[in-house]
Amino acid sequence: MAKLGFNYLPYGLMVALVLIVAAVSLITGQQQNAQGALVIDAGQEKVLGCIDSDKENDPWKFGDVRVGTIKYEDSCFEKTLKQYKCGKDSRAVLVRDFRCAQGCEKGACKRNI
Repeated sequence: MAKLGFNYLPYGLMVALVLIVAAVSLITGQQQNAQGALVIDAGQEKVLGCIDSDKENDPWKFGDVRVGTIKYEDSCFEKTLKQYKCGKDSRAVLVRDFRCAQGCEKGACKRNI
């Protein structure tokens, strides 16, 4: 009587490949950061503090947030303004995306003329 066999080799190779990729990612410490995401060491935040040049978060005024030597500037993408502020425990956080009716330029909304 002939014995039916099943070849596990392709599945074993796929599992091995996935494990190798995972191990390399862990060893090298590579992370994929979302665009605009703030990545700050929590310990560094508390020691260095946070300074906001635009505490009112005025969309018509350029501002920046500094945590130690790291600076986060208000910025424009088409007609959308991204504003930052100091949050709880001296953390820099994205406060909002603000739609500028007249457009956005150099980290601030354009005013009506």
